[in-house]
Amino acid sequence: AAVVVMLISAVVCSVASVPDVREGGHCLRLAAVEHLQEIGVDRAAVAAHAAAIQSSDEAVVTSGGYERKLEVNGKTYCHIIDPQTGYPVDNGTVSVTVISDSGFRSDALSTALFVMGREKAAEYWRQAGDFDFILLDADNNLWMTDGAKESFQLAKGFDFTINLIE
Repeated sequence: AAVVVMLISAVVCSVASVPDVREGGHCLRLAAVEHLQEIGVDRAAVAAHAAAIQSSDEAVVTSGGYERKLEVNGKTYCHIIDPQTGYPVDNGTVSVTVISDSGFRSDALSTALFVMGREKAAEYWRQAGDFDFILLDADNNLWMTDGAKESFQLAKGFDFTINLIE
């Protein structure tokens, strides 16, 4: 099985073609690599990658509101809609990355947990417990489950507060 590494970008990210990995509605940077150092930035809009997740035989999917967005009168609205209000999500969540055994599940959960926000996402994870996730909030806090922390590597030069969800 190939090792898949996902880079979480602090600004935006892009998709690299990997067998069985398709670009969806989410902003991903996936690459089959042997060493983390071999991953390069292939898009001028990417300022820097904040972290890497090393995974094997798992689906890693990120939902974020930082690339697809609309700015109106100085306020930025993300493309992810809260089904309760019908408006763009505005709960302080920047991105959610889900690691599970299913691409469909990781895709659905990353968006759902984004909409839920940190506290409800953590509560849902505690009940389900069969996936891992990382949530980045607008205050540069990274919230992650223990399983996600095992494969997580923060890039040098980034000053995020890392919090474990228990």
